[in-house]
Amino acid sequence: MRIVVCTPGFNTNSGGSLVLDVIAHKLLEAGLRVAFLMLAPVWLDRERWTFGLATEKLETKILRGIPVIDKAELNQISDIVIYPEVVYGNPCGASKVIRWLLNSPGKICATRIDFAKEMIISHATHFIPKEAKNIDVAVLSLTYIDWDLIETSSSKPKQRNVSVVVRKGRRY
Repeated sequence: MRIVVCTPGFNTNSGGSLVLDVIAHKLLEAGLRVAFLMLAPVWLDRERWTFGLATEKLETKILRGIPVIDKAELNQISDIVIYPEVVYGNPCGASKVIRWLLNSPGKICATRIDFAKEMIISHATHFIPKEAKNIDVAVLSLTYIDWDLIETSSSKPKQRNVSVVVRKGRRY
């Protein structure tokens, strides 16, 4: 069994890609086999877009210490695939799907989620749509702190008990 995390890559300006990276590394630290499968923007029609599987051959075979696979390397029966809410449907054809709602479905782009067949996990309760109100939805909120950005130099006075986090630019 392997857990495949579908991600648009690692981007420190995107909260979604950050927590997908965090969950992959937490699963790896827990001793599980983990791989990334890369996503890319896909147009559904002239006005609606979503994220789908990256189609070009990837040069990167490892992303931040985790193997990167393509769809041909995916075992549709035994692999567990984690999709963020921005992925339309189940492009991998996986039989075991976890959908992690990192925002309200449809807020960023077009989406299609099979609430009856997928395990649903939400980053926050207010992201759970009314279609999922009658099923069990776990809440899993992870944080990301880039310790390289925190000043540790002794030449400057240290501030204590001060923290600022800037994330989503709009109200949910």
